[in-house]
Amino acid sequence: MIVLILLFCGIYILPFMVGEGKILRNPEYFKLSILFSLIPIILAIILLMKSGENFIFESLIPISILILFKRADNYVLKKFNHHLYFSKKHSFDLESKNATWLEFFIQMFIAFGPLFFWFFIGRTLT
Repeated sequence: MIVLILLFCGIYILPFMVGEGKILRNPEYFKLSILFSLIPIILAIILLMKSGENFIFESLIPISILILFKRADNYVLKKFNHHLYFSKKHSFDLESKNATWLEFFIQMFIAFGPLFFWFFIGRTLT
């Protein structure tokens, strides 16, 4: 189950780390991603009922990443009057050049914050 959750996390972190995150700005793709992020939660509930293993907290990582992305994008939109720009090393595109340090730290928090938080909570409470 942990491997499956990490796979889902990789799917959601990939647009932030490699891509530009533009695909999640489209409301249709964002809603589809939210529905797709419910799969680990459903699987964790089924696993809890069948074998008693508790992975509920870890299954919240993908949906947390998506919610944090949406909140961060809205914050950057209000603060800098543009969408969240993703800093990519050795890139010459306009968004990567104009990315600020705040956007870089937000990007790193979105990528790794929920991962460490939910694993810590999951291992502490179980």
